[in-house]
Amino acid sequence: MKDYRMSELAAICDKYDCDDCPVSDPEERGVCLLTKDIRRWPISQADDQAIKADAGKLPLTLVPREAIRAIAKIRQYGVTKYGSAENWRQVAPDRYRDAAFRHFLAYLDDPQGMDEESGLPHLWHCLCNLAFLCEMEEEGQA
Repeated sequence: MKDYRMSELAAICDKYDCDDCPVSDPEERGVCLLTKDIRRWPISQADDQAIKADAGKLPLTLVPREAIRAIAKIRQYGVTKYGSAENWRQVAPDRYRDAAFRHFLAYLDDPQGMDEESGLPHLWHCLCNLAFLCEMEEEGQA
């Protein structure tokens, strides 16, 4: 049997009921290779929430991982440059709007272009500036 990565198994679990699962243990039909549990389908919504109460919570795994990594790399650069992980909160939102727009234009001019100072992609800088603005909007500061 093929060795599956956890993300592959999770995608399969989203698609199939355990009884129809193409990767359940052939020796023990119904034993999930992902959870190692014996599952009975269909699981009611109440039973499902008793197992793990996550109804209404954001499925953060839907966020592209490369976007998270890009922001983290820009943040790492900024913390090294400015010496603080929170100094970005002291900057006016208009400056982030301008910076995001500058980096976006630079990206449009050259999709592979790098910021001269940081050596990191303009697209990553744009994304980080937009993330700051999203946070400021949520906090009522933008």
